Amino acid sequence: MSWEEAGSYIGQHKVVEGIVVGTHYAADIKSQPTFLDFHKPYQDYFKCIIWGRDRENFINEFPPNPESYFLNKHVQVTGLIEDYPKGSGIPEIVLRDTYQIKVVVEQLHP
Repeated sequence: MSWEEAGSYIGQHKVVEGIVVGTHYAADIKSQPTFLDFHKPYQDYFKCIIWGRDRENFINEFPPNPESYFLNKHVQVTGLIEDYPKGSGIPEIVLRDTYQIKVVVEQLHP
């Protein structure tokens, strides 16, 4: 499903697809989250989050870092769609393991 539909599936495990149009690594925050955004501006729209405790696995799998690797790429993410803040209806998926995200290779047809 498209990232634009994710808000309709809060509380469910789904595969969500879209282009990462913005990224941010918040190294100055204690939990050091990495944000993968699917809309500009990012506020109030679907996003994926990688917490600092999981970041090293993503750096190893997607060098040099997830925010550079995924920027402007079409991806599929799998996981529980949650709303944050709770009750806001703003959907997000927390990426804890690298298998939860993959780049979708567009196939060209002759």
